[in-house]
Amino acid sequence: MRETCFSPGYLQLFLGYKPKILFFMGLAGSNSAQKQVLYESELYGDIVQSSFGDSYENNTYKAMSFLL
Repeated sequence: MRETCFSPGYLQLFLGYKPKILFFMGLAGSNSAQKQVLYESELYGDIVQSSFGDSYENNTYKAMSFLL
């Protein structure tokens, strides 16, 4: 998604300013997936991770996490 229509440069053409897009998620299901999330978080600086498992059942928590 970082390189599609949600890229800051692409959105800047339409909005007139460069927005900051963030990805909200819970904890990954495995250690290897969690390591990859941490790597991407350090690389792009656009991942906000909360302390609950990332699953459909926790979508309410995910939605509430960006209000805090």
